[in-house]
Amino acid sequence: MDYTIVNNRVETNQPQGADPSAFQISTIDWQYSKDINNVYYYLTEPTLMLGADPKSFFLISQQYKDGSSIAIYSKDNLHVYFQGLLIVGADPASFIPLGTGFGGVTNPYSKDSRYVFYDGIILSSDGLGKNPLTGIDSSTFEPLIDTNGEISLYAKDSKQVYFNAWDHGDGAPNPFQVIQNADPLTFQVVSGQSIYDAQDKNHKYLQGQIVQPVSRTFKWIPFTLVNDSFYKFVEKSDGLHLQATLPSHTLDRLFPEASSSNLLINVDSDGKLTQFAKDNSHVFYFEEGDAYGGLLIQTILGADPATFEILNDELFNISAKDKNHSYGCLEEYDGCNVGIVQ
Repeated sequence: MDYTIVNNRVETNQPQGADPSAFQISTIDWQYSKDINNVYYYLTEPTLMLGADPKSFFLISQQYKDGSSIAIYSKDNLHVYFQGLLIVGADPASFIPLGTGFGGVTNPYSKDSRYVFYDGIILSSDGLGKNPLTGIDSSTFEPLIDTNGEISLYAKDSKQVYFNAWDHGDGAPNPFQVIQNADPLTFQVVSGQSIYDAQDKNHKYLQGQIVQPVSRTFKWIPFTLVNDSFYKFVEKSDGLHLQATLPSHTLDRLFPEASSSNLLINVDSDGKLTQFAKDNSHVFYFEEGDAYGGLLIQTILGADPATFEILNDELFNISAKDKNHSYGCLEEYDGCNVGIVQ
């Protein structure tokens, strides 16, 4: 708040009607001030905080991981406020914010002994607090954090899992929904997958909805039958080459150790490449990526070509097996290093 003090009086941006002799700027957060009768919140201009008692009023200071602090919540003996606005239904005696500092963003959740709030509004199906969600256990409620340390669109308590159906960060209402039949004990947020963003022991979920399993089968075909818009296999005088066609140029790398006479490429039931190949002696994994100069072709050590089969070809969730071992992604750096996991 911009202000000056002249002869112990606040002269600039003092709220109209405030008592100059008792007017105080908060030492915790410059957006709050009070006099003997009222409390004020400043955003673009000083605003009276309805019903706030200056004698019992105090700020709830929250600390970020970097050591800085913020006070978006405040309360007195009878009320709780979010950014100067009354939180309808909140109990000041049991009210607590649910932390700060995830990804540098203030946690929008708070709770008391009865309700859970999002940006100061009771969790509700309309996002306006008019249709509160039923069955919420505030004592065990927690927002779920993704692998980047940021608050996800999911939350849970001991009984239910919840999805924030409309968090666009634009000030629009945030309606919540209960994810029916989700298991809160095993429910977790998942990153790096294109077809789902959460899972529990029974289902995978995308944007709060169950993702129906898709049955995929895999088969091996001769490299000469591959019809792919990105990858191509080209025979040259020095051996078989793998090429990846980019908009501006083509990446080209010699296929190591591979025998072109019997090289097979793995595809799914739709003809999409799984990026695995094999000949009579080796199993290979190939992909494009900047970390290894454009194209990676790796020989999977210990793999048995005769019995090697693909179970899942999703990046970072690769799964395969042969008669001796199970295989997966050992390292994740702009791609996968596929090797024995069991």
